[in-house]
Parts: sequence; C-alpha cells; structure tokens
Amino acid sequence: MLLRFSLTCFALILGVASAVAAPLQAQLSLHQEELPLPAGEQMQLASFAEGPLAQTHLLWVDMLPGAEEGAPSTPVLRTAQWQGSAWIEAQEITRGRELFLNWADTPRMAVQESGAALVTWLVRLPAQEGGNSSGYGIRYRWRASAEAAWSESAWLHQDLASREHGFVTLLPLPDGSFQASFLQAGATMEDPTMLRSVIIHADGSKSAERLLDERVCDCCDTAGVVLPNGKTIVIYRNRSEEEMRDIHLVREDPLAPEGEQAEDLAMRADQWKTQTCPVNGPAITNQGRFVTAAWYTQFQGKLPQVKAVLSRSGGTRFVIPTILAGGNHTIGRVEAAYFPQGEVAVSWLEKTDDGKAQWVLRKIPKKGFPGPKQVLGVVPNSRDSGFLSMRSTETSVLTVWRNAKTKNGLVLKRLWLAEKTD
Repeated sequence: MLLRFSLTCFALILGVASAVAAPLQAQLSLHQEELPLPAGEQMQLASFAEGPLAQTHLLWVDMLPGAEEGAPSTPVLRTAQWQGSAWIEAQEITRGRELFLNWADTPRMAVQESGAALVTWLVRLPAQEGGNSSGYGIRYRWRASAEAAWSESAWLHQDLASREHGFVTLLPLPDGSFQASFLQAGATMEDPTMLRSVIIHADGSKSAERLLDERVCDCCDTAGVVLPNGKTIVIYRNRSEEEMRDIHLVREDPLAPEGEQAEDLAMRADQWKTQTCPVNGPAITNQGRFVTAAWYTQFQGKLPQVKAVLSRSGGTRFVIPTILAGGNHTIGRVEAAYFPQGEVAVSWLEKTDDGKAQWVLRKIPKKGFPGPKQVLGVVPNSRDSGFLSMRSTETSVLTVWRNAKTKNGLVLKRLWLAEKTD
C-alpha cells in the first residue's frame, strides 16, 4: 500500500505576481536560435532522451511515402545524437505499418553515461474475439553500450490483452538499469487505468512489474526525474472515484528491496472534477535536489490555468504553486527544463487571436517571481501540433516541436540565457 500524503497548496494571484515580478527577477535575458535537424522526411512525434547532460539524443518518426502513388506511408522510428554543431548519422530503431502513432503519446528513449540505451514505441495489439479491437501495447529495444547492437524488440509489459498501454516515462538509474513507468487500461471499460512500473536491468533482463497507483487518468502523459540520491519521482494525473483529476507523484527508490513502501504525494488543492480525460499530463525537471513540476488544471472547475511549483528538497516538500497562465486561451501541454544558471523554463500551448496557437514559455528563478511570457513559435491550433519536448544541456536548453508547414515537419531551437546589455 502506498503511503499517501496530502500537500496543502494555495495559489498565487497571477496579476499580483506579474506586477511585482520585474524588479525581482534575475537580470538574464532569453535568447533563441533555430538549429538544423537530422535528415528526415515528414518528421513527427519527436522527443529528447532522458540521460546525462553531455549527451543529447533526439527520437522521432519519419513517414516514408509509399513506393507507388497513393500507397500508404511507412512509419520509421529513428534516433540521432547531437554533437554540439551537427547530428551524427541517424540510427533506425524499427519500421512498419503496425506502429501505432498517437499524437499525444510519443516514443521514448533514455540513455546512460556508457551509451547504454532503451527505446519504446507503440504497436497495435491483435483484436480479441468479442472484445476490444483498439488495443495497443509497448515494444522496446535495448543496447548495452554505445557500440553495442540493438536487441530484438520485446513487450515492455506482461499483459498482452487487447487494451491500451502507453504514456511511458523512462529513467536511467545509477546502477546502469532503466525504470519504465507506463499506463495500463483496466480489463473492462468500468475498470480503472493503472500506473505500473518495470526495471530493465543492465544485463538486459526485466524485473517483475509493480503497481504504482491503481487508479489514474486514462490518457494524460507521465513524466519523471532521477534525484542525486538515486531515488526517482514519477508524476502523473490521478483520478479519484469522485472524478477529481489532480496531480500526484510517486517518490521512491526503484532499486530498494521488494516491499519497501513508496511515497505518494498528492497535490490536491486544484480539485478539478471532470468526467473526461483532459489529455494534459504534468511535466517535471530537476537540477540536483531542486525540482520543478508544472501542470495544466481547471482549478475547482474554473478557467484553465498553468501552474508551477518548486521543491528545494528533492521532492519531499514543495513551496506554494505559482500561476503562470490563465484564461480560455490556455491549452496546456506543459513542458519544463532547467538552464545551467539555475533558472527553469516552463512552456505551454495557448490560442492566439487569429485562430492559431503558439508555444510560449516563462522562466522562473530559484528566488523571485517568473519573468515575462515569451513566444517560441506559432503552430496550428489542432492535434497536429502535438506536444513540445525540452532538454537541458551543459550550456543551454533545446526544444523541439512539430509544425506541419515546415519542410520536414519539426522545428528545433536552442535557448540560452545571457546578461542584459542595456
């Protein structure tokens, strides 16, 4: 049984915070430049790998046109490593029309210092007679080092019934293994979706699955971080029997002896009650013991908001949440990453007055109030825009998102901070 702790939170008023933020924020201005992309055709579903700051890996799906006119495209899952000024030649992980492409659920990758890596993606599950015909599962490939060959693909989860599995979070652990957390739908439409976890060990073997939470939101993404002490935090949207869809996190040592209890921290102050899944999971990032979480909510059923909260204690305690955005123009789909200077960038999607949408961000210092909102790029106001991915590096933050109007479908930018010159 998970230990449950309730975290009492009171929101800061957005207007007051914005009015007093300017004199207190660090005198660092945000700069951005567009970077070249790896070679690809009709790129989509891109995300950065979890792993050491000195290594940056991008994972994406290429849609290769059919050999004949009118033939369906073939999805190809690829990865490439950034070498500071150029991309190393991309590696193919898998291809085939059996790949299940979900605008809200991207393939995932995690990397160790050694170059050991784990990649996951979705595939359709065979329909069961008289049962669900829309089930899908999670496949993975693993390698032992940067020079090693990729393993044959295998199922990440034990359950192979035709139901939904997905929204994976991969975390590289200190002993060379990987923690994979994922959602698994219930056996029937009435049964709740669960958050489960499994370890892929450094020798490629797989542990028994563990249940992290028995009732969670059906289609909100999960996220996670590894702390300096080896513990992990997995953050997700919970779902109570009363349909409250608030943010929870599990803080644990995944390599601890079986039976050691994890901590389940519940950020319950939002009390957002909704009958449908918002497809709007939380984000989390850390710089050592400093942890920042961000999420979309409709606080007590009111207007949409984006909130962020900081912990200086590795996720054991959090300060009062700050409202970064609010109003009907706020779409959500949050992401977060730390700059080397210690400020954190939180991004989200919002509607524009002309019917489009734009990715925006605000940077938050460790002390003081958030800076002004800044625009990263304009995109269609539709599912085609997908989700943005951010990645901390030793010198900057990288971010990638889909824009169907660009030549090969993605926009990649480097963001960095510099002292103001005026």
